[in-house]
Amino acid sequence: MSKDLTVGREKFFRDPIGTRAVEDLFGVHVVDVRPPFDRGAICMAYLQQLREDGKIDLDWTEEYGEPGYANPELGIILSNWNYFPRWFGDALERAGYELEWSDEWTIDWDGQQKAYRTSPDSHSWEPSFIYTDDGILTRDDDHADVIDYCAIESAKDPIRCVPSWVTDEDMFGAGYEPDGSEYPYESGWHPGQDDDPKKIAERAFKFGAKKMVFRKVENSQFYARFEAWVQKEEEHEEA
Repeated sequence: MSKDLTVGREKFFRDPIGTRAVEDLFGVHVVDVRPPFDRGAICMAYLQQLREDGKIDLDWTEEYGEPGYANPELGIILSNWNYFPRWFGDALERAGYELEWSDEWTIDWDGQQKAYRTSPDSHSWEPSFIYTDDGILTRDDDHADVIDYCAIESAKDPIRCVPSWVTDEDMFGAGYEPDGSEYPYESGWHPGQDDDPKKIAERAFKFGAKKMVFRKVENSQFYARFEAWVQKEEEHEEA
């Protein structure tokens, strides 16, 4: 970091700020800020210059894709906030930005450019996207693509599981039906929670499944519940 930002938040928010004060405070010439000097704009301009100089990782986007988050007025900034004092972040938040940690969030640059959490914030959390060989598929993408990526055609294929935000309607629409199990399967620490997706797949293909998809039903601290959906071979009537 080019400058030790030791100035207190009280001084930053109280004192009038002019061009020279900005340069003295941050050690840079902030060219994108004009009077009256908005403190959030000053901080953002400083961040942008640090990024251009290759001194920090910084990403910005307009919207959250993660459920439960309201979109801020000026967007979301992802960075390592350990480099900055609390008052610096306060200035950005007062201006209308939301701050997130870059090692806990990602942005879907190849899609709708929304921000998604990558680290859990509870035992029941699950990602709003899945990683694929070509990038990520999010809950805003066509769920049929998510199902197709997670489908297997043999018990020897890598086992994947579609998230719970893929609905029954999505599964039926993709040509799948429940495998006939009365209750969701369970895998976990408690007695009896020993359902094995590999064995379930072997049984399904033995009895005529063409494709198969596992779907998550529930996450918890000590177990997970999931379903099995199958796509059967088409039956052709004899002439």
